[in-house]
Amino acid sequence: MRQWNVLGFVRPLLVVLSLTTGLAVAGRAADPGTELPATSEISDQKLGSVLIYPLALSGAASQENTRVSITNHSLTSAAFIRLLFINGVNGAVTDAFICLTAGQTASFLHSDVDPGVRGFLVGISVDNVTGAPNNFNQLFGEASVKLAGGHQAGYKAEAIAAIAANPASVSGSNATLNFDGTSYNRLPRALAVDRLKSTADGNSTILALCRVDGNYNFSLGSLGAMTGTMFNDAAQAAPFTLTGAPQEFITLSDTFPITPVYSQLISAGRSGWLQVWRDADAPLIGVTLNFNAGAGSSSSRFNGGHNLRKLTLTAAGSMTVPIFAPSC
Repeated sequence: MRQWNVLGFVRPLLVVLSLTTGLAVAGRAADPGTELPATSEISDQKLGSVLIYPLALSGAASQENTRVSITNHSLTSAAFIRLLFINGVNGAVTDAFICLTAGQTASFLHSDVDPGVRGFLVGISVDNVTGAPNNFNQLFGEASVKLAGGHQAGYKAEAIAAIAANPASVSGSNATLNFDGTSYNRLPRALAVDRLKSTADGNSTILALCRVDGNYNFSLGSLGAMTGTMFNDAAQAAPFTLTGAPQEFITLSDTFPITPVYSQLISAGRSGWLQVWRDADAPLIGVTLNFNAGAGSSSSRFNGGHNLRKLTLTAAGSMTVPIFAPSC
């Protein structure tokens, strides 16, 4: 088994996942409509050759885990998928292969693959012989995540379609995926979170912001400097700046770096929203989760989560990955 030395320690690289799978219905109704075109921008509502799951974690506590699912929409071709698990704190990368027959779906627990780690997950369709990224816009997925603090949500994987017939640039044992709108779809740079609620009403809101660009042969670097603005429902604005790890994992509170503090800007009974982007021309992916302990007994309090809204796009994002032939 090959090993990948990351940040001074060795972790398994190619671990073939043993998953419980299910077969899709063998056929579809005649002429169900037209799929979203490959040139449509990144979305969690389309099929793609690359999938990004912005939050995947498992902890020592049994109530903290993530169930990841991935589906091959094609009813005629098998899918060979490289899974990259990124540690959100130090950027360390562990990967595995998962192979799906035509029409097959599979799911697994994060605790079975990368236990005790909080981060995010990238899935890349690859050629079954060479292992190089290929054009196979037939993948979709979703994840259900729960945290020890009570936050729970399900969200769909962000799908990025390959546009070129041979979308990756291969050099030796590495491939570079350029998200430039020509090889693959572009990625978002500025994101927004709506429906922010007040902590005074018992809400706890978490943001997970992820760096997905970089060299996956090594540990991913930090997000770097970011800038944003938070608004309340009266359009009062509070700018902020922050710097992040490969994944910035933030609980919105009075320690969040804004003036006035969060509870003053969004006081009891009020709501708001925020926007955030990387200062460098580079992509940003994220998800938000909200928990309110009173949701079960109050019709006006809610739990849940969703991907962050995309405000702007950048053609500057790319990722470099080592090439290995699928081992399944």
